[in-house]
Amino acid sequence: MLVHSRNSRGLLSFLLLFTAWIVLPIYTIVALAEGDMPNLEAGEVEQSIALLNHDLPRFAGNADYNYLLGLALYQARHAGEALFAFDRVIMVNPDNLAARLKAAQINLERGDTTHAV
Repeated sequence: MLVHSRNSRGLLSFLLLFTAWIVLPIYTIVALAEGDMPNLEAGEVEQSIALLNHDLPRFAGNADYNYLLGLALYQARHAGEALFAFDRVIMVNPDNLAARLKAAQINLERGDTTHAV
C-alpha cells in the first residue's frame, strides 16, 4: 500500500505542476487574444503588460506570447523592452514578418538604420 501512496502523490504532483506551468499560462495567452483580459485598444496597456510580465519566465520562448508583450510594451512607449520582445519572437520564428516589421519600425524610430533593415 505504501508504494501505491507514493505513486498517487507523484501523479498528483505532476498534474499540479502541469496545470501551473502549461495549462494556466496557455489560458492567459488565449484569454488575452480573445479579449477576456485587459484590452490594448481600450487603453488598458499597463494592465496587459503586468499580466504578461507575470508569466515571462515561463514563456520567454513562446512567439505568440512575446508578440503580444511587444505590442503592449510598444503602445506604452517602452521601445527598448518592446524591441527585446520582438527579437525573442524572431529568434523562435525567423519568418514572423509582423515581428520583423515592428522591430524594424522601432529601430528606425531610434535612428538605428543599420538594424532596421
